[in-house]
Amino acid sequence: MDTVRSILHGIRCAAVPGGGATVACVIIALVFGLYQIIARDDQVPSIPERIPFLSNTYRFLKNKPELIQLARNTFGDAGIVKYNLLFRTVYLVCGPRNIQVLNRASPDLGSEGFFVMVMRNSWDIQPKDLVKFKNDKTGRLKAPVAGTEATPDSQRYWRAMHELYHEYLSTSHYANALATKFYSFFDQRLSRAPLSEWETVGIWDFLKVNMFEAAMTTLDGPKILDLNPDFSERYWEYDQYALIVSYGAPKFLNRKAYQAKDEFYVRTARYLEAAWKNFDWSGPDVESDWEVNFGSRFTRELAKWARDNDFDKKSLAGLVGVLAFGLNSNTIPAAAWMLIHLVQDPSLFKAVQEEAMEALITDGATGTRSINRAKLVTLPLLQSVYIEVLRLHVSFSIMREVNNSIDMNGHRIPKGSFLQGMTDLGHFEDEVWSTEGHPASEFWASRHLVYKEITTETGERKRVAEVSMEGKNGSFFPYGGGTGICPGRHFAKQEILLAVASIVTRFDVEFIEWVHMDGTKSSRAAMDDPKNTGTGVTPPDRDMKVRWRRMW
Repeated sequence: MDTVRSILHGIRCAAVPGGGATVACVIIALVFGLYQIIARDDQVPSIPERIPFLSNTYRFLKNKPELIQLARNTFGDAGIVKYNLLFRTVYLVCGPRNIQVLNRASPDLGSEGFFVMVMRNSWDIQPKDLVKFKNDKTGRLKAPVAGTEATPDSQRYWRAMHELYHEYLSTSHYANALATKFYSFFDQRLSRAPLSEWETVGIWDFLKVNMFEAAMTTLDGPKILDLNPDFSERYWEYDQYALIVSYGAPKFLNRKAYQAKDEFYVRTARYLEAAWKNFDWSGPDVESDWEVNFGSRFTRELAKWARDNDFDKKSLAGLVGVLAFGLNSNTIPAAAWMLIHLVQDPSLFKAVQEEAMEALITDGATGTRSINRAKLVTLPLLQSVYIEVLRLHVSFSIMREVNNSIDMNGHRIPKGSFLQGMTDLGHFEDEVWSTEGHPASEFWASRHLVYKEITTETGERKRVAEVSMEGKNGSFFPYGGGTGICPGRHFAKQEILLAVASIVTRFDVEFIEWVHMDGTKSSRAAMDDPKNTGTGVTPPDRDMKVRWRRMW
């Protein structure tokens, strides 16, 4: 960052009347600054690019699969390569030890600068509110960063956000409350299917409407959909552009992307305005886990915190609206891929169906059947399929800004650069994941199971399966890591498992064919959509058309 500042300072000096303003001065400033960037560490291999500073920037924004493949071809023994993201040097690392360094809590590494960029570009946080986060150097931990102890608690915005997310999203009480609500809303939608009659549906097409609406009602209450009948369409429209907007792609080249962003946040602001107008802050719902205006307590507390701290209405819409992406852009593709892999293998579908039936409970008075959440999340085969889907289909980067130079595997990573880890690399390391007959590149439902002998209460010896992730530390990070680990991961896991289990326990399902997203027939099966590489759980690029019949 210091080098970039020096470049900009040189340009500004050159532009001041009487300050030696010449084209040559500008060129010298640029060349000198760029030389400093290039010369930082000639020991780390560089990902090749034809046009310096631009080729890999383009790949990062538009063609991540190519960037990842070039990185694989370039890595040396240290597991570090570098490339230019415009005028910033990114050190891309792989290997368990390097990822553990990336995820450790350290004042030398931070993500606040990266988040400020995303807040400005994608969340639509307004300048007067963005400066609150820019000026807060205290970090997210309870103890402020050394040298910032005098900062009042009221100005520790990163810490306050961290506490809100942890308290109302990560803790078991609120994660479980959200999961219970989601199951109720999703079950209502499944119950609309005719009993004992075959229907034809697309897995992705069904989930992106029904799972989305159940999740949004859980998070924000029913009025966000009531007030915005096209909310689902506006969400998925912006979802396809969110990544390039986050990195500040030029507006004049991406008008549709920025229009989609504006349309989405206008609808979020409309819902929030109605929620503020109708919620009684002195009434009985002020402590409730969920109510009809704001929906979850998490959304309500976040909105209240933002208003109490004088955030602009547009900023408030951004803080609340972005929650939809953290939730749906990961949970819905994950559930879709689980169902796709199950339906592709009828024997696996049957095994998971039988296992999930163990979590069904029946109300003695009404005869109503439902899923026991606590039991569901312990089922080994279902969990193994869930982990395998995240391993294969999650594609995103952990990005840290280097606040102070650090040493890694014999290399000096300079201050001001970025340190990056990609699931696309760590999740496919053959030495970590491969088993005889089951390479890391392929789906294998039982990859994360181990078996042991137990003695039952009757004295019978029995072989049972357990989930094991032993030896995978630093090689599996679908939810990120360190202080920036996804705070909604506990709810997200329950939502995904509940959605999948609800379908496999209530429906007979048969594969029909693969189709393009426009409904036309496809000659091949679904793959990860390359346009979404780097965004989280990658959605399928084809839909699976099935016929199903509700059994109860």
